[in-house]
Amino acid sequence: MRQLKERLPAFAVLFILCLISYLYLDGWFDISFIVRGDSHEETVDAVQNSGTQTSADSEPFSPGTEAHEPDDSPETSKKPTQNGGTDTPPVSDAPEFIEIPAADSLGDDWSPSYAEWADDGWTLAEADIDIKAPGYFSSYKITETSVSYMQPGIGKPYKVVEKKTEKDAPAVSLYMGYIIVDTTKKNTVNIYTSDGAAIGSYNRTKITPAFCRDRDGRPLFTSSGAYYYIDEDEKRFTLSGYDPEKDNRGALFDYTPDYGTSKEDNRRFVSKKDVVEVLTPVEGKDDTFTVTPTVKYSAALAKSSGEEIGSYAYTRAYEFSDSYAAVIDEEGHLSYINTSGKTVIESTRRYKDTAIKRTVVEYYMEPLTNGKESIGFYFFEHGLTRARIMTVDTYYLDKGRVYVMSDEVVVINEKGERYSTPVGYDVAAYSSGVFLLRGQNGCGFMDYNGIWIVDPDLDDAEPFFEGLAVVKKDGQTALVDTDGNFVIPYGQFSYISNVSSGLLAAYDGEWHLLYKMAKD
Repeated sequence: MRQLKERLPAFAVLFILCLISYLYLDGWFDISFIVRGDSHEETVDAVQNSGTQTSADSEPFSPGTEAHEPDDSPETSKKPTQNGGTDTPPVSDAPEFIEIPAADSLGDDWSPSYAEWADDGWTLAEADIDIKAPGYFSSYKITETSVSYMQPGIGKPYKVVEKKTEKDAPAVSLYMGYIIVDTTKKNTVNIYTSDGAAIGSYNRTKITPAFCRDRDGRPLFTSSGAYYYIDEDEKRFTLSGYDPEKDNRGALFDYTPDYGTSKEDNRRFVSKKDVVEVLTPVEGKDDTFTVTPTVKYSAALAKSSGEEIGSYAYTRAYEFSDSYAAVIDEEGHLSYINTSGKTVIESTRRYKDTAIKRTVVEYYMEPLTNGKESIGFYFFEHGLTRARIMTVDTYYLDKGRVYVMSDEVVVINEKGERYSTPVGYDVAAYSSGVFLLRGQNGCGFMDYNGIWIVDPDLDDAEPFFEGLAVVKKDGQTALVDTDGNFVIPYGQFSYISNVSSGLLAAYDGEWHLLYKMAKD
């Protein structure tokens, strides 16, 4: 009995070590922020997952980490899917399968580009990248959220309704030009640059794409509420100075480095930060308030030298496009100014509604959400932009009550006039000069001239990215350009990703990485 008691501490230590090893291997925790990836990768340094350390403060990851190889024959518990396969006959109106050349066969006058795709001087090419991709399409599910507006009651403000859909997560995904690949280790992914250079590995449940870039154009990731970019030389996540209140570009999606940047070299916005006290009423006590110190930003138009033009009149300002800039006031109303600082599209408009025989007021407002569904707000393309218009009845407004008559997303021109889109269709996005329109019987694309380039009989479609869009019909997938031409026909691949900074991923039983190539 005495010998057993003496050995109990040793047994306890051995049990704890075994338990820790099991939990680590099963993915319950990780030792590092970025770890070593495949065997051909160098050891990478780590930022500990505190959400506050910078790369300079972090310790290098210990050498000797086991390689995380892709799983060509995943465990039964992973339930891999093939996402449809390619044995279904292509739809009747599609061209024959195309031959995609190797990128290194095109010559030195061709190079990858994230510029807008055009008819001439562009092609897709197979990237010569040595990435160990899995043989399966997916090994786990993700939840995708779509949103819509709904008025909960007569006269009440509209609210966002979310619809969640479970879908297969691609084993190879793209994020702002980075290539992210599943590995055999639970929740661990390898990450590569667009030319196939290995950076390292990380836990996808702890570090996630933020779908935004900093002012230097670097893609950002989030962890524990903080923003990080990848230092590709040091191979580590580094804390970013990104501030979503003043640095955001209007929508969170996979955009190119030049999206939302100023097209006016002689104008920019400067901002200042103040701490103000916000009074919040205590529920049930009309005369009692809580005081909360809150950071408040204000922006002013300035010359390229930094000299201010006017006062700090805006709570948020977006960069110029077509010589117009969207600005937001303290009440959340949106208007547009020119390079002189003059308001050219007012945030409010009053008129008499003949139906109710009373005056109503229209407010231009920010969209209720800032996800992919808000692509096309704030920035003009071909003289058009999306706008949210909330209409209220002034009869109630004069009595201190906001009675919302309508809250809709429309398209306007540079005079603030509504641009007519087909009745019965919602504008889901506006990019590359093309509207993605959704109706009850399908969706399609209409260009800024009002011409249907793809009839609205698609089962589903993505917005245009860099001049190309993924479309789905009769269970098959294709890729089209802004003239409605097939760049990849239906059925050639069972899956095609959106373009991500000049790169696509496609699957036909195995993974392909394709460059969007431009001729110099």
